[in-house]
Amino acid sequence: MRWSADWLTRASTILGELRAWGFNAVRLLWSNQIVETNPIIRGQAVAANPDLAGRHALDVFDRVGASLAASHFMVILDNHVSDATWCCSDTDSNGLWANPRFPESSWISDWKTMAKRYANQPSVVGADLRNELRCVPGGSCATWGGSASTDWHASAERGGDAILASNPNLLIFVEGPNTTQTSWGSRPCP
Repeated sequence: MRWSADWLTRASTILGELRAWGFNAVRLLWSNQIVETNPIIRGQAVAANPDLAGRHALDVFDRVGASLAASHFMVILDNHVSDATWCCSDTDSNGLWANPRFPESSWISDWKTMAKRYANQPSVVGADLRNELRCVPGGSCATWGGSASTDWHASAERGGDAILASNPNLLIFVEGPNTTQTSWGSRPCP
């Protein structure tokens, strides 16, 4: 399948606006579910870009990354959520880097997949290990030390080491845990 001229025109327009605003890097968001299932994109998700319909999610991700690179943007891969859903709420089960459907072993494996996938892309410069760590339903909150199931410090080290073993050229970003409030500062964690 070829990429349409419309897609390239729209991408150039958007990237030109980002450049005009002074940006030189973009966090490119992905979910563990997308990496593991690589679904075909359909429906409302591509209503503004119908030429993307019928393509696999990672092919679209590759194309966006290539457009960013062609426009001289640096790309930071960002594991935004585990489940492919809108972020972020107090009930979405994406507040930690792992959940029952995507355990830490999947999180690490998916990071290795992404790091290897973009190892030969010089524009891909970083890996943001996880977006907005927060509490999840039931009250588990990310910690810096402590219980193995919530110890973000230890998990971030394991994840960062795995990424660097797959692609030693990436800068690893580690967001700190929000230990006092859930997402958006809405209420304290239990």
